[in-house]
Amino acid sequence: MTIIEFINEVKRTSTFSNPIYTYTHGLCLDFAKILAEKFSGQVLLIPEFNHFVCMINDHLYDITGNVTNQYKDCKKVLLSDLNEKQLKGYE
Repeated sequence: MTIIEFINEVKRTSTFSNPIYTYTHGLCLDFAKILAEKFSGQVLLIPEFNHFVCMINDHLYDITGNVTNQYKDCKKVLLSDLNEKQLKGYE
């Protein structure tokens, strides 16, 4: 299963009434972690948008799909580089 196929399957089978909204307004970190685990990616924060994405093979993904171009000019911070205090605002 490709990354995009997986994302589409999550959207199709989600118990959330609007999974795109849910995973872009509050649960983006959780979804990025799911993608990172399944596809050996890295979770990144886009501070400008308070949004987490997953980098897999130099491409960025969230519940909407490949968002590499959308965030290409934005600062990116690895989840592993954030301390506990910085993460509190995203839980």
